[in-house]
Order: sequence, then structure tokens, then C-alpha cells
Amino acid sequence: MTIDTVKSELMFTVPLLMEHPKCYWIWNYRMWMLDQATNLLPTSISKTVWVEELALISKMLSRDERNYHAWAYRRFVVSQLELPLFGGESMAESEFEYTTKRLQSNFSNFSAWHNRSELIPKLVKLRSLDTTARKEFLDAEFEYINGAINLSPEDQSLWYYHQFLVANITTTDTATSIVPDLSTADRVADIQREIEGIKDLLEDYTDVNWIYVSLLEYSLAICRLEKQSPKENLTELPQWLGKIKELDHLQAGRWNELAAELQIS
Repeated sequence: MTIDTVKSELMFTVPLLMEHPKCYWIWNYRMWMLDQATNLLPTSISKTVWVEELALISKMLSRDERNYHAWAYRRFVVSQLELPLFGGESMAESEFEYTTKRLQSNFSNFSAWHNRSELIPKLVKLRSLDTTARKEFLDAEFEYINGAINLSPEDQSLWYYHQFLVANITTTDTATSIVPDLSTADRVADIQREIEGIKDLLEDYTDVNWIYVSLLEYSLAICRLEKQSPKENLTELPQWLGKIKELDHLQAGRWNELAAELQIS
């Protein structure tokens, strides 16, 4: 196999991708061709093919910035470029910047938020951040996502990322948590801060289900951290659950089950 053959095959699929950007088999064929380039061509030449592929993905995401297939493929290409074979340097910093750029173009992008969540554990490790710096990083991410939520609280992609950040507070898993060394008191204080901010949204948005779900879930998280009974310590639970059941008919069974578990009529 020659470099011309590889490039010819990759070029052949470009117009197909433009027409069918969510077709698994086109993306899979490109992955196979890139693997062939890695296995059969000199490393210096095959690396240029992978670098050019990253440029193509950027072009695809400029056309459709929420294309899940393109984002997943991008993570694959980046993971290969980070291999020792191609130099082994982490691309977490540049990919984090790229994700921020895409989000600045459109906050309503679940795939970009997901990619950001995948990059953060690598990023804090790469930067060798101590506990204080990690906490500052987490606070900055909360500020970033809260700014987006304040503009568009109906957007579920924003709440998914907010939940990811809150989950980082509740877990002590050193492999996944941004700040694994926080004390319980600090964890509770951070979640309570987020709850208060979400409550402020109710002044302007009374029928957004995600607001009530987040208030409910985050308050329950505090109860678990403090090992307290939700029923005895959360007087607003019945009101929130009632509103959730009113707004989320499709998951009524889920919320009725939770109400029974919490002994809320």
C-alpha cells in the first residue's frame, strides 16, 4: 500500500461523509484505512495522514457541531496521535481549547460537553494541579456552565454537564474526581451553593423540569453525604416532586417510585 492509495480512498469517502455524516460504516471504513496506513507505511508518513484526518473532523464539526459520530471519531483519532508511536504527547490542552471554541459557538451541544467531561481528568493530571488549583478549576467550570444555564435553563445538555460537575463533588474516586481531597463540609457547601443558584432560576422559570430535578437530586446528595434522612431534613421535597410529576408525565412511574421510597405522599 502507498500513501497515494490511502489518500485516494480517504478522499473517496469525503463526499459520502458530507452527504451522510452519521453513517457508521463510512466512519468505520476511514478508521480501517488509517489503521492500514499505520501498519504498512513509515511512521513519519502515516502520522501526516492522522493529522490531516483531524483537520477533516474539524471541518465536519464546523458543518454540524453536534454530530456525535464525528466527536467520537475525533476522540479516536486523538487517542492514536497520542500513542508513543507518534510521539506520545498529550493533546488534552489543545482538545480542551477546541471544545471550548465549539461551545462558544453553540452552548446547546451535548457532544461537546461530553467531550469536555472526558478531557478534564486528563487535563488536571497533565497540569499536575494540587488540591487548591483543582478546586479553582472546578469552580471555574461551575461558573462557565452556570452562565450558560442562566441563558437557557431549558437545555438538557447544560444540565447533564452540571450533573457531571456535581458528581465530581460527591465522589472521592481519585481516578475520576476533579477534587478528590475535599472534606465533607466543603462538598456540602459547594452543592448547597449550586442549589441556591438553581433556586434563583425559579424567579423567572417555574415550568422547567430540569430545575426541580436538580434541586431534588442535589438535595438528596447532601443528605447522603451528611448521612441524614431526606424526609426529616428536606421540607421542600414534596413540592419539588409534585412539580416534577406534573411536568414529566412520561416518567411518572420513576417519580412515584421515588416518592414511595422517600415516604412522601
